Amino acid sequence: MAEQVASSRRQRGARGITGALILIALGVAFLLTNLGIVSFNWWAVLRYWPVFLILVGLDLLLGRTALGSVLVALVGLVMLGGVLFLASSDTTSGPRVIHLSGNTIKREVSEPLGGVDHLKNVEFNLGAGSTHIYALTDSANVVEGTYSTDRDITLNVDYDANMGSLVISQEQPSGFITTDYIGELDLGLASAVAIDNLTFNFGAGDFTLDLSELDVQTINIDGGVGSIDVILPAAGDYTVDVSTGIGEVKLTVPDGVEAQITPDTAITTVSVASRFEKKGEIYVSSGYDGASNRASVHVAAAIGSVEIK
Repeated sequence: MAEQVASSRRQRGARGITGALILIALGVAFLLTNLGIVSFNWWAVLRYWPVFLILVGLDLLLGRTALGSVLVALVGLVMLGGVLFLASSDTTSGPRVIHLSGNTIKREVSEPLGGVDHLKNVEFNLGAGSTHIYALTDSANVVEGTYSTDRDITLNVDYDANMGSLVISQEQPSGFITTDYIGELDLGLASAVAIDNLTFNFGAGDFTLDLSELDVQTINIDGGVGSIDVILPAAGDYTVDVSTGIGEVKLTVPDGVEAQITPDTAITTVSVASRFEKKGEIYVSSGYDGASNRASVHVAAAIGSVEIK
């Protein structure tokens, strides 16, 4: 009986080596990044995802004994160290926006406003690419801009003035989306229109959202992999919810806007400007209570970095 218990403990203690090694490697990577010693290309890390499968397989095969666990740990450290080294020196991997085949397709995008001054819902559903959203200060259109792709992939604009809705969706290419495809989207939204709910659903890529001149009540950003850089509205009492998988999140709270910020992070570094005081698990600016221009911000990030300024 005692031998069975000891054996069970050895087996439980030997398992989970892969997960522990990954956490250690990511922790070292974030520490080196924060200290300014190394700059990692996280897109390059994703290129080496089969390494993690190999480590899991080795863990299942050899991790049941103490000697096997030591062997898995040594091999894992070497492999993960190699991945981080390659990621730190790789300057080519990442979302390639256009110019892949030399047959770039560029389209003009526009939709007449039609006298509307209020929209209940504005939604962007974008698979992958480089996206820049900004405010239109002097235009008769609810949305206008350009869309460039390296494949003939349609951008659908569904505007219903009566229902108060605008939905912009990127048609998905067949097959698995990789970093070898992507498009470039540069669109402006009419600043003269008040928006109840503004939603962005992103897959992979770099997303820059300048919402400083928009009138919005609720902002929802759901990203997968990549970087999200957002300038929040400069006026109004609104809420912001950001959720991302792997990558960088940068939020800029304009001067004159008070904010309450709740980070919900896993393996993520968090940097918050000094004007926000930490109270428990949240950060709050001194004039948040009773301010007419304020933002309630929630940021959920799995792996990467969050910067709020």
